[in-house]
Amino acid sequence: MKTSIEKCIFYIKLCIFIKLAQTHCIAAERNFTIDMIEPFELLGVDGQYYTNRHLKGHKLTLIIFLSNHCKVSQSFQKKIIQMNKKWVDYELKLFVFSPNYENAILPDELAYSDYGDSFKEMKQRAHKEKYNFPFIYDGKTQVITKSLDAKITPIGYLFNKDEKLVYSGKIGNYLRPNDTIKTHLEKTINNLLNGEEVKFNKTKVYGTAIKFQKDMKIAEQVAKRHSQETVNLYYADSKRINFFLNQKTNFPKLFYFWDTRSNLKLVESNLETISKIFKKFRKRGLKVFTVCVCSEEQRNSIHQTLKNSELSALNYYTNDIGTLDIETIKPEESKFHFIRLLNKNNSLNYGEIDYVNLTNLNASVLNALND
Repeated sequence: MKTSIEKCIFYIKLCIFIKLAQTHCIAAERNFTIDMIEPFELLGVDGQYYTNRHLKGHKLTLIIFLSNHCKVSQSFQKKIIQMNKKWVDYELKLFVFSPNYENAILPDELAYSDYGDSFKEMKQRAHKEKYNFPFIYDGKTQVITKSLDAKITPIGYLFNKDEKLVYSGKIGNYLRPNDTIKTHLEKTINNLLNGEEVKFNKTKVYGTAIKFQKDMKIAEQVAKRHSQETVNLYYADSKRINFFLNQKTNFPKLFYFWDTRSNLKLVESNLETISKIFKKFRKRGLKVFTVCVCSEEQRNSIHQTLKNSELSALNYYTNDIGTLDIETIKPEESKFHFIRLLNKNNSLNYGEIDYVNLTNLNASVLNALND
């Protein structure tokens, strides 16, 4: 057993070690230059490939890391666009990188964002938000992310005319991202443009942790756990289904109705889409119901189809649809294959016949949860 004095000495040594490690890290950053960034060739959403040479030869170079799914990053979009407009004529060159290894992001970590971190979704966000700066994908190699030792987004790195790092840290007040008060980064830029001498400055960053390839282990464990969840299938008559439809809740409800006459390939595709939505949003309160019209003899095959999709939602089968509340779900005539998303007040938010579009459904669920 360690005595109190021994424990005290141990913690003092630990604190000294941490402080020395931090000091070493800051010292390294103080001497960091653009030339120390590992060679890279990365594709931007504008279709252009960017390399190390694009970072060089400017009066000031600003590198920012934004996660496409990070709400804090999203809150700074307008500010970054405004900053680029403001300083583009002063020879400040801005490069924004998306750093996440996208497959390492867990499904429920995307539950607050309209887009994930794939290159395709980067292009969609850049177009939607009218980005006026290079938005570059570093999620596969993560070469520049690792070179700058970026761990959290959003974060900025500012290099002076000598291509030496002079600022590392937050790009603004994360509680008030559109605040007009000049931030540490903006003050540093202004001082440099005014010809003032600037000492290296580092500020604390708040946001979302960057996902690296090594984080795939956790993602694989979560995927395995999802695949092992029990998928049940229960019988429900129309009275019970109507209860679910009309039940007053504090969360949106998603219903998928189909029958054995529906195209099986399409059903399997839809169930896979709904399974992704369920895994993504269930921690935020989304309730998912599937209802298949079939006979008792067909139950086992329906159950297997649900198992194949790993959809561990509230799954029901029925042969009693005569008194379903059609005013709530509003099905198309003679078409019992559709999806309906109901808001918290049971009003209809979204609906599709036959094919379930993942992008449209994702946006509708996000809207219903944020309402």
